[in-house]
Amino acid sequence: MPSPNTKHHIPRLQQWLETIWYEQHWKAMPLLPLSALFCGISAWRKRSQIKHQRPSPIPVIVIGNISIGGTGKTPLIIHLVSLLQAAGYRPAIISRGYKGTSSVWPLLVNVDTLAQVCGDEAKLLSNRTGVPVIVGANRVEDIQYAHSHTDANIILSDDGLQHYKMAREYEIVVVDGKRGLGNRYCLPAGPLRESPSRLESCDLAISNGQSELTQHHMHVSGNIIRNIRSGKTQSLTGLSQAHLVTGIGNPQRFIDTLREHHIELLSITTFPDHHDFISNDFSQQNGIPTIMTEKDAVKCQDFEHDNLWYLEVDAYCNESFDIEFLEALKHITHE
Repeated sequence: MPSPNTKHHIPRLQQWLETIWYEQHWKAMPLLPLSALFCGISAWRKRSQIKHQRPSPIPVIVIGNISIGGTGKTPLIIHLVSLLQAAGYRPAIISRGYKGTSSVWPLLVNVDTLAQVCGDEAKLLSNRTGVPVIVGANRVEDIQYAHSHTDANIILSDDGLQHYKMAREYEIVVVDGKRGLGNRYCLPAGPLRESPSRLESCDLAISNGQSELTQHHMHVSGNIIRNIRSGKTQSLTGLSQAHLVTGIGNPQRFIDTLREHHIELLSITTFPDHHDFISNDFSQQNGIPTIMTEKDAVKCQDFEHDNLWYLEVDAYCNESFDIEFLEALKHITHE
């Protein structure tokens, strides 16, 4: 199979850092003094913010990670919403709304809210779950807004693990099963926001893929692509060739998914996470589909291209994770 035409529009500094984080660990040594400084500041910030926590009017469950980059939080949150609803709860989601351009925060996302206004992850979560999604950098204000403007009786916080001003009843940490914790150093020598020991203090940890780091694991998969303009669906099984375009935190996992379906990728184009796509980012060649993630797709709804598709994925957790989570809910909500 010939090599695809590959274009990485990722800043060179980011590429270099990811190389030393996950491959050439010895190159991180000169950055260790900066990592020690980062860890010290983070620990001081955590202690300071915890002192100023205010009780939440609604139980809060945080779903986050201790490393930067994509780990699979979004599909896990969608899964947790389904579990909560099946158990009779009325969940709402709060999210930072990264790169959202709204002039008013907190913002309640609705069907007419553009991804560019509220942020791509918030728009995706709103589309997939149908529950209230409130975005804003101040998580405490987001919680108050959810309490005042929705009927939610439990909140899922999309990330915010290190936002210690926000009180929380339960913490779930997601780990990338393939990349793990990298070289296990804090930023900038490594990919970690907090030390590896943070996994021991969270309530529940789960890896996206098999990993010795956590007791529980999940896998994120999908076999259906959906056309952005027409809504038509197609199975990956019958697809032989495609172009791939994406702007997510860990594009290799997405690339591997398509290759596992024996799809020949004629071209691979990657952009930084949360990339603001423009129409010219896509090239239609000989009627071959261009496939992206669902997070990419929410920012491409108005493009005049007929052959843009996105892969629909879901998180599938091991049964023991679901059981432990549902059992914990009884204590979180004092049932």
